[in-house]
Amino acid sequence: MKAAVAGLLLAVAGIVGSSAPAASHTALIAFSSNRSPWFADHVFTVDTSGRDLKVLGIGADPALSPDGKLIAYRRGHHIWLMNRNGSHSRPIAVAYVSSDFGPPMWSPDQRRLAYAAQPSPSAAVGLMVLDLRSRRKMRIAQATVASWSPDGRRLAFIDSARAPGRLVVANADGSGSNTIVENSEGMSTPAWSADGKWLAYTRLGKRWQDLYRIRPDGTHDTRLTRDLNQQAVLSWSPDGRWLAYLRSNINGSDAAVRLLDVRGLHSRPLRHGSEASGDWAPDSKAILIQRSREIRIFVLRARRTRTASPRSPAENLTYVGWLGARRLLFSARIRGNDFDLYTMRPDRSGLRRVTSSPAQESQPAWSPNGQRLAFVRSGAQDSLCIVTLGTARPRCLASKMALDRPAWSPAGRELAYVCDTELCLSAPDGSDAHVVERDKAVAPHGVSWSPNGAELVFASRPPGGALWLLDIQSGALKQLTAPRNDSQPAWSPVGSRIVFRRGFAIDTVDPLVGEPSVQEILPGYLHPAWSSDGRRVVFDNDDQLFVAEPDDRSITALTRPLVGSRDAYPAWRP
Repeated sequence: MKAAVAGLLLAVAGIVGSSAPAASHTALIAFSSNRSPWFADHVFTVDTSGRDLKVLGIGADPALSPDGKLIAYRRGHHIWLMNRNGSHSRPIAVAYVSSDFGPPMWSPDQRRLAYAAQPSPSAAVGLMVLDLRSRRKMRIAQATVASWSPDGRRLAFIDSARAPGRLVVANADGSGSNTIVENSEGMSTPAWSADGKWLAYTRLGKRWQDLYRIRPDGTHDTRLTRDLNQQAVLSWSPDGRWLAYLRSNINGSDAAVRLLDVRGLHSRPLRHGSEASGDWAPDSKAILIQRSREIRIFVLRARRTRTASPRSPAENLTYVGWLGARRLLFSARIRGNDFDLYTMRPDRSGLRRVTSSPAQESQPAWSPNGQRLAFVRSGAQDSLCIVTLGTARPRCLASKMALDRPAWSPAGRELAYVCDTELCLSAPDGSDAHVVERDKAVAPHGVSWSPNGAELVFASRPPGGALWLLDIQSGALKQLTAPRNDSQPAWSPVGSRIVFRRGFAIDTVDPLVGEPSVQEILPGYLHPAWSSDGRRVVFDNDDQLFVAEPDDRSITALTRPLVGSRDAYPAWRP
């Protein structure tokens, strides 16, 4: 299950409600997030106590192996695999599909991965199985999601090659494919019982959608519900007695979670539950229910629900699951914090925040004398901060507006920076703050001083981003480049050229000539900054730092790419 909310894309795997053998090392939570400062999805791990939060690299939809030692995930058009500490990250299969199709699916014996993929960008999406030992890839069927049997030897899935779809069971290597339910409307991804003897699924009858169970060989196909509603399978209890499902009326409203005793075919409504994680306690005695911002636990023996929501009300709450038998895991926004992962005991005690979203400090700018460093601290409220070398703490000036990379005037007496969509100036101590340009919406990372301190160059926001020159004294504006999504300008200290980003390259322009003088000099790089002598440019590729002499275009790497690291926004010290 995953939840995309406020920058957190959660994909917990390998520990919640798992029947996999216990690992001999600390249990991990794997998840992906595009939280600041990473604006692309990255894979994270954190142990269940909230310690040792690690970012392992770019990627989404992580899935921990049953023994907790490996992580499979999606990155770009590939399925990738890495060790649990982020090492030995490598692509293992081409997928050509987005994360909308969910994480890779480990077989319980850990020998294979099932995943949705396309052989080419124009081909139909199909269900692929990769044998991790032989590296053999097999296209099993035209399907996107499958359910592994508990022993890892078989897959059950809905093959949609022939509308409306058929329920198929096949061996893990693709052989022995057996259609156990012929073409039928309204079929859902089947769910195996814990002992592997039954599959639960839904299909349409003459008028309504009902629950069915069937043996994997296609025998004993039995209808379990007979009411005028739509049903959706959630999960089997670990002991195989109960089946949780979601029932709603024909238009999808009035949804309610119900439990079906498959022995006597008696169903029981769960009060206060319109959503469910489908997550059973390991002993099959309770199931989690989620409704709006509440977590509730339904205890089967007592036939009642009890509140398990955190005592501090959650502003938003997503993903609820068991973390072993004694704790719950969920994602929530509490007390104005960003979305984070929390655990607590079922009795609501022991609330523990296992991830946090601390303030981001980035976009440094050195003063002309090299003794002070200005930067932006982002959090609940942005701050422009300045630290003097040799002092312990920075001085920060809070702002109600979003701030962006500051730029020192050549004399070091003023700072220019983007404040929300306006261009602002202030003294380094925060006094005399005022707006100097508001007609053009200024883009992030978009301001630089002329060497004489009389002009500023800035980038306007897309669509049609262009570079503009502002005369500080008169306020006169001059368009410097054509509107081609230009950004990140940096004026050479000698004044003869401005480097900037155009698309995914660094270009240069003569400030006296404008667009006719634009030349691409460094394709594939970002965030340029000049050395104080105007001879070299330092830049990055959002992963590591480089330096070059623009005239001969020779490039030298300054840092090595490390898994989980991001080297960006370089700034020369004078």
